[in-house]
Amino acid sequence: MDLNNKINDLTQKLTSNKFLEVIKEGKELTNKFPNLFIFHNILGLAYQGITLLEDAEKCFLKAIELNSKEVGPKNNLANTYSSLGKLEDAQKLFEQIITQFKKSPIILANYSRLKRKLNDFNTAKNLLEEALSIDKNNLEFYEDLATCYQSIGNFEKSKEICNKILEKNPNHIPAHITLSKQTDYSKEDNNLKNMISAEENLNDENINKVKICFAIGKAFEDKKNIDESFNYINKANNLQDNLINYKIEKDEILFKNIKNFFSNLNINLPKKNYNKKKIIFICGLPRSGTTLVEQILSSHSKVSAAGELGYLDKIIYDNFIKDNKINRVKIINEFDSSNNILNKKNYKFLKSYNFKNKYITDKTPLNFKWIGFIKNFLPDAKI
Repeated sequence: MDLNNKINDLTQKLTSNKFLEVIKEGKELTNKFPNLFIFHNILGLAYQGITLLEDAEKCFLKAIELNSKEVGPKNNLANTYSSLGKLEDAQKLFEQIITQFKKSPIILANYSRLKRKLNDFNTAKNLLEEALSIDKNNLEFYEDLATCYQSIGNFEKSKEICNKILEKNPNHIPAHITLSKQTDYSKEDNNLKNMISAEENLNDENINKVKICFAIGKAFEDKKNIDESFNYINKANNLQDNLINYKIEKDEILFKNIKNFFSNLNINLPKKNYNKKKIIFICGLPRSGTTLVEQILSSHSKVSAAGELGYLDKIIYDNFIKDNKINRVKIINEFDSSNNILNKKNYKFLKSYNFKNKYITDKTPLNFKWIGFIKNFLPDAKI
């Protein structure tokens, strides 16, 4: 077997998103060549591609164990930690990589994405500018930089960067999306024709077609052309329905299970001051005003806005939901436990953000599902 040819073959399959094929072959190759780090790394990337992140983590750790001098597996592991919500681990590993290896623009950009996730947009911006000083032609880095400037409120700079990207590539969808969010199309429509042209060239299976249709719908709404706005938004919704193939039946089972359990729950837990930080959960349906409520609350000097964190959802699914039903025994056992796992893990996630203020908002709208959990496991939180 020519190992170089096999590595190239697997790499091409990864690029083509043939993840299941790579996993099948990767398992065989890691068994046949257990001491070659490259096959563990490739297998990890395939698991990452289908979001089996715990499996990906194990593969990258094995690759690093076999060869700690390679930057690739460490970078991949740091990205996996970030996706798993192990933000402190991801941050430490990125810092180690940057110290240990010659600075790579890809590593700097990946670290920047983690910093954006942690709401540290100024550091993210600086990392991207450093990456661009090495790789001046990477449009993806410029797009991330435009998003950073948008997040810190420098909209003119963000627009300037997006327009530069679109000069080089009029079909660059992320730049159109970022620009559309900060453009009033009743006053200008510089990129609207290009957005329509870009949408026509995308196939229906491309998620970017969904995003650009929503952006075009927003543009026509700004121009008060409601019929055209509706057409594009309706098209985006239909395309997205086909892509995600959502089935409401699973949620109906879970909702009924939640309602039955917490309606009949009669446990008076003592109020404990678990943490110095206090969370304010802003819950509701999407587009119901959660962002406005967060902006009002975070205008207070003692309140930090964390945006949509989403960690509560992950903790509850990992620990209390099985086959779309509540694990009643596990919940009741946790009530009697001195180690409140939901509280402990939720605040561990928050710790990575290093918020200075006492009060922190989490405006993940769909946390309304978990109000029973919040009330009983996070008694010092507000809803």
